[in-house]
Amino acid sequence: MQIRLQLGFFGQRFADALLLDVAVAADHFGKPRQANEDRNLRRAEQIRQQTCAKKADNEKVMPRERTAFLSNCLEIEFAKQAGGAKP
Repeated sequence: MQIRLQLGFFGQRFADALLLDVAVAADHFGKPRQANEDRNLRRAEQIRQQTCAKKADNEKVMPRERTAFLSNCLEIEFAKQAGGAKP
């Protein structure tokens, strides 16, 4: 308790933030499987977006129509992937 009094207000806030960071890091390392699944889902979405962007480039889609094309393509790609994941 004496250490807390000597640190002062800002020192105590710094120490609390440091302890909170350690607690958050420990919680993160406790759940590596969930982190890997999240990373894989994000990567799969990025791959779908890149695939659709390449299709738009190959088909020479006009800039004003690109958003609609990408949206439609992403829906189709997601449906393909979701359909393939089910047994």
